[in-house]
Amino acid sequence: MPCPVEGVTIAVPPLRDRRSEIAYLARAFAKRARPHAPIVLGADVIAALEQHPWPGNIRELRNTIERAVLLSSGGSVRASHLALRPTSY
Repeated sequence: MPCPVEGVTIAVPPLRDRRSEIAYLARAFAKRARPHAPIVLGADVIAALEQHPWPGNIRELRNTIERAVLLSSGGSVRASHLALRPTSY
């Protein structure tokens, strides 16, 4: 007789409620986007990321960082590379 499998529900709060994780996640996404060259995310970049409401959650953060890394010409991402749009949240 097969064992019944029960689902497990894990409640993960939206990224806007976990601002303390944004810097860590952004650095991890930057490292993944360019693994063989160090990427610097300055304090202004981290501040801009932490102030954004992230309606798209982690997927939006990942896409934003990947785009910023591609737009950066050196090893440093600037706030202008983020292209964050103001939202009404």
